[in-house]
Amino acid sequence: MTIMSDLGDKIPKLSLDNKPLDTNSVAYPCGLIGKYFFNDTYALMTSTGSRISIDETNIAQSVDKEYKFKLPQVSNPNSVAWLNVTNEHVMVWYQMETFPTFIKLWGHIWSTLQAGVSYTIVINNIFEVESFDGKKYIYLSTVNALGGTNKFLGIAFLIMAGVVFLIMIIFVVRYFTKIHG
Repeated sequence: MTIMSDLGDKIPKLSLDNKPLDTNSVAYPCGLIGKYFFNDTYALMTSTGSRISIDETNIAQSVDKEYKFKLPQVSNPNSVAWLNVTNEHVMVWYQMETFPTFIKLWGHIWSTLQAGVSYTIVINNIFEVESFDGKKYIYLSTVNALGGTNKFLGIAFLIMAGVVFLIMIIFVVRYFTKIHG
């Protein structure tokens, strides 16, 4: 994909080292995912004005960080790249989703949020969604080493285990009735 002037203001005009991009050269990274990169930022504040730290590291998969997302192999990669593909937010954004509604990990809050305290989320709203009637939501979730707190999977696994156990009992009964019957 080449950088074309009719693509509007979404395509950056400057490279990572703040030099003008050549409109006839190949865009790096290319494609609509890079063109519409989600670039909102967030801050979490308490009612007293203190800032809660949001850790934006280790949000991408290790295979993406180690193998997939690399700057181009040229003498000065910052002069041709218009998105830093080594940024973990870019890596997460480039992960394809199956459905039109999706959740992307933006960061981790490692501290415990206290009950009864008012919190304010400050949003730097840069990513424009009005042109395609898009919506953005903030989703806070508690997770542990096994993932989120989704009871549906646990219940579904227990029901399936019960069905399999019932089928096993039916086969055992049929086996013994054929031998002794």
